[in-house]
Amino acid sequence: MAECIVCKGDYTPGSPCPRCDADNEPWERWRQGQRGISGWLDFLSPGLYLPIILTALAFPVGVAGVQALWLIKQVAWPWSVPVLAVLSFACVLIVVATYEGRNRLRERELLNRVRRGPARFFGAELRALAVPTVVVTAMSAWMAVILSLPVNAGPNNLEYLLSTAQSQGLFSTATWDAVIDILTLGSPLSIAALGYVSLTSAAVYSSSLRLALSYADRMNQRVPLPIFVNTARLVKLVRLEAERHSSSLGPGLTWEGMERTDDGGIKLTARYQHDRKVVEDLAGKKSDFPMHTKCRVVADPWGRIRSITPESELQV
Repeated sequence: MAECIVCKGDYTPGSPCPRCDADNEPWERWRQGQRGISGWLDFLSPGLYLPIILTALAFPVGVAGVQALWLIKQVAWPWSVPVLAVLSFACVLIVVATYEGRNRLRERELLNRVRRGPARFFGAELRALAVPTVVVTAMSAWMAVILSLPVNAGPNNLEYLLSTAQSQGLFSTATWDAVIDILTLGSPLSIAALGYVSLTSAAVYSSSLRLALSYADRMNQRVPLPIFVNTARLVKLVRLEAERHSSSLGPGLTWEGMERTDDGGIKLTARYQHDRKVVEDLAGKKSDFPMHTKCRVVADPWGRIRSITPESELQV
């Protein structure tokens, strides 16, 4: 048995899904083409393999920067190699985790179309933009703090840098030395190392998310969409599921109302006959009325019944 891409029900490959009647053949072809190295290439190629390139360059570029700083200012960072190794490993984990979760990301992005509440706005597109923005803003704030610190009980770093550039020239050796002094003030980790690690990991994360979004768009064009995107189809499935579960509640369900839940599921209102009641009026005339119970049917985004709850009895 395989899992239906539309409703997550079990189906036999080559046959329509018995639960939602979806044709999973496009999904089977897509899944077959995404196996092995071809799946990785299809995932990475739209972005010109940027996350892989950034990951591959993280260690050698960092080592080159450390070596250049040693040659220029004799600043030694003995812990730089293990930190850069951890950074490279973290970047690999980001790329692999995004690739492995690409189908779940597609479902969440589609689910955001029908969910209610503010959570639906925090999708992958926003995260891909927000993470680098937050990192750059935080690093800018940290750099402003460093620039405001005094240098050897003298003027602050910004004044020191501006005065050096004004007296010695913007591209002079003295100005370059002043920049290096500021960047390595107190601890090399202050700006250079922290900025490199955070910006590199943020760039890998953001570029990987954008590749996952591109993958989701291509998949949406070739593979049937989940059932929660089509409200009418979801309602039909939930009604069938509820009627299968309603034998103990009563026959003859009558559907009256529908609304989407906060998580993208659905809530239906129905009533069913469960008894009859004889009512005698003041003139002594007896009338036989059917008694109905109203119930609430709640299902998840895939049309799976969560609860069927009787709410009240009414007379018709």
